[in-house]
Amino acid sequence: MLFRKCLLASFAMLLGGAMLLNTPAARASNQAIQQNQAPHVLNEMHAGIKKAIDELVKRKEVPGVLAQVVKDGKVWSYGAGQASIHSDRKMDPEFHFRIGSITKTFVATVMLQLAEEKKL
Repeated sequence: MLFRKCLLASFAMLLGGAMLLNTPAARASNQAIQQNQAPHVLNEMHAGIKKAIDELVKRKEVPGVLAQVVKDGKVWSYGAGQASIHSDRKMDPEFHFRIGSITKTFVATVMLQLAEEKKL
C-alpha cells in the first residue's frame, strides 16, 4: 500500500514537473504541432494516464492535474480537478505555468526506481 501511495505521489510530482516545461517557447512549438495534427483519438496510454489522473483527483490526493504528452509530433493534453483550492475554476490544458524547482521530481523518481530494484 505504501509503495502504491509513493508511486501515485511520484506520478503526480512527475506530471507537475512535466507541466512546468510548458514555457512560452515550448508552447509556441506545441501550437505549431497542434495545427498540423489530426483530431485525437484516445489510445491505451492516454486512457491509462487519464484514469490515473482522475483517480488522484477523485481521492482528493491533489486538487488538480494537467498532463501533456507529445509523441510522434502529436500533442495530447488533459486537465482534471480544480485550478485553485480557493475557487471552482476547472483545470484547462491551455493554462500557462512558471518554471520552478523540479529537482524533487527527479529525486523522487530515482528513489522509487531504486526501491523497486531493492537497492534502497
